[in-house]
Amino acid sequence: MFHAAVLADGAGRAIAFIARSGTGKTTLTAELGQQWHYLSDETAAFMDDGTVVPYPKPLSMSRPAVGLKLETPADDLGLLGVAPARLVGLVLLDRRASGPARLVDVPAPQALVALAAESSGLVDLPGPLRRLAALWAALPVTGRLEYAEARDAVRLVRDVASLAT
Repeated sequence: MFHAAVLADGAGRAIAFIARSGTGKTTLTAELGQQWHYLSDETAAFMDDGTVVPYPKPLSMSRPAVGLKLETPADDLGLLGVAPARLVGLVLLDRRASGPARLVDVPAPQALVALAAESSGLVDLPGPLRRLAALWAALPVTGRLEYAEARDAVRLVRDVASLAT
């Protein structure tokens, strides 16, 4: 399992967006979830065959005016509901102050460090690093998504996902 948001397009192609808390997963989920199926904003869990196990909890939305995060149901945000999906991508999120959205290749050793840092239960798996490396190599969509604005990232994600088979 990864600390991640997971969304799937209409063809059931799911991408896990992996990042630390407070780095933009929920903002991206709220934007992308208008067009893609919302599967999780907290945990990316999937079976060995790539089937995504949904965990569509309410989203923790920042409310700066009150200095709190409020749990907001996905329906209240107009997000598309859960649908069957297969994992086609692992994307590390890197929100920046400015600049265009782009998907940057990440060498496997760097990816493994980032993935392991945002995983749970990894040490309980047989050959955990080999499994992560094999997963990273097998998926058609991998890399680091650098972006400033969620709407720009959404356009790029849609284009990239359409290339996954």
